[in-house]
Amino acid sequence: MKKIPKDSIDMVMTSPPYWGLRNYGADACKVWDGKPGCRHEWIEGSVYYDKPRHGMNSGTMGLSSVAGEASSGPAPESMFCHKCGAWYGQLGLEPSPEMYVKHLLEIFREVRRVLKPTGSFYLNMGDTYAGSNCGSHDHREKSKNFNSRKQYGSKYGKAAPQAGVPIPRKSLCMVPERVALEMINEGWILRNKIIWHKPNPMPSPVKDRLNNTWEYLFHFVKKQKYYYDLDAIREPHKTASLERTRRKWNGHREPGTSWQGMDISKMCHPKGKNPGDFVSTRKRDKIDSQKTMRMRSAPEPGEKNAFNPKGKNPGDFVKHDVAVGRIGNFSYSDPLHTRAYNPDGKNPGDVFEITTKPFPEAHFAVYPEELCIKPIKSSCPTDGIVLDPFCGAGTTCLVAKKLGRRFIGIEINEKYCEMARERLSKV
Repeated sequence: MKKIPKDSIDMVMTSPPYWGLRNYGADACKVWDGKPGCRHEWIEGSVYYDKPRHGMNSGTMGLSSVAGEASSGPAPESMFCHKCGAWYGQLGLEPSPEMYVKHLLEIFREVRRVLKPTGSFYLNMGDTYAGSNCGSHDHREKSKNFNSRKQYGSKYGKAAPQAGVPIPRKSLCMVPERVALEMINEGWILRNKIIWHKPNPMPSPVKDRLNNTWEYLFHFVKKQKYYYDLDAIREPHKTASLERTRRKWNGHREPGTSWQGMDISKMCHPKGKNPGDFVSTRKRDKIDSQKTMRMRSAPEPGEKNAFNPKGKNPGDFVKHDVAVGRIGNFSYSDPLHTRAYNPDGKNPGDVFEITTKPFPEAHFAVYPEELCIKPIKSSCPTDGIVLDPFCGAGTTCLVAKKLGRRFIGIEINEKYCEMARERLSKV
C-alpha cells in the first residue's frame, strides 16, 4: 500500500483476519513492532510482554531480522525478541486483543493516507470469545468428511490466544468495538454500524447462549462531506406503506386538496427515501406467532455433532416485528414514526440480510458478493477505484469489476492471489 499515491482511492472495503480465529500459514508471518536494525533474538511463547524481558534462557532460537529465516528448522508462529520486544507472527494471532488492534491501526493509517477526502472505508469484522481454545480439542481433525477436516486444518492447531487473555472466560472480547473506538480516536468518522445478518449461520453445539448470526460492517469516512449516492441503492416502497401514508395525508390535507393533486415535493425527497444500512436479499417467511424458539433442522453431512435433536439454536438476531408480536406486513402507524416517502424508493436501512455462500476453492471465511454491492454502488463513483488490502479470494475486486469500477487487491498469500486472478478472468 505504501506504493499507492496519497488521496488516490475512492473507496476501501475489506475484511481482515479476525483475531484468534484462523491460521493462514507461515507465509503470513512477519516481524511487528520492535526497534529498526535490531538483530532479534527470539523466544517462543504466547504471552504478551509489555516490556522486553531479559534472562529468558528457554526456547531461544536464532532468527535474523528478516522474518522466516530461522537458523534451524521452521520458526514457531509466535515469538518475541527479548532484546527489543518485537513480535514475529501473523496478523490475527497476536497474544492479546490490544496488540491485534494496534497492528490493525498501523495498516488503517495507510488506508487513511491513500483514501480520498471524499472516500469511504467499509470494514467487516466478527468477534470471538475469551477462553476459547479455537478447535484445539476439535474432533474434526480425524473426521471421515473432507470438508470437516479442511475446516479443522485452517484453524489454529494449538492453544489459541483467546485462552490466555485477562478477560473472563466465555466473555465476548468486543474486538470490533475496540477497533472502532480506536479508529474514532484517530480521527475517523463512523457513519454507520451496518449489521450483516446471516439467515444460514454456521450451526453451533453451544447450550448456554444464542448462536452467533451476524457481523459488523463499519462505514468510516475521513471528512464530514464525502461522496455518497443514496439514489443508487434505494429500494421499492411497500404498497401497504404508501397506502398508509395516503390515508394520513388525506386526514390532514388542506380543504380542496387530494392525494392525487398534492405537491409531493413537500412530503418527501423526489428521488426516494434513504435505504438505511440493513439490506435484505430475500423475502422472509411469514411469522408464525405460535412457533417455538427451537425450530427443527436436519443435520448436514460432517456437522452432525453440532446439532441438537430437539432443534437448532435460534440465534442472536431478533426482528422488531417479532419482538413486539406484530404479525403481517405492517410498520409503524403513529405520527412519530411516520415519515414522508420518496417516490423513487426507500432507504434500505442498516441491516443487510445476506446468506453465506460456499466457496470450495478457498477458506470458508469468504464473504458473499451481495455484501459488497450496496457499499460500492453508493460510495464509489462509476469512474472510481475500489481497494481491498486483505483481498483473499478477490470478492471485493470481483464485484467492483462487475459494477464497472476499477479496483486494486492486496493479498499476502500467493495461493489466494491465484484464486482471485482466476475469478476475475472469468468476468
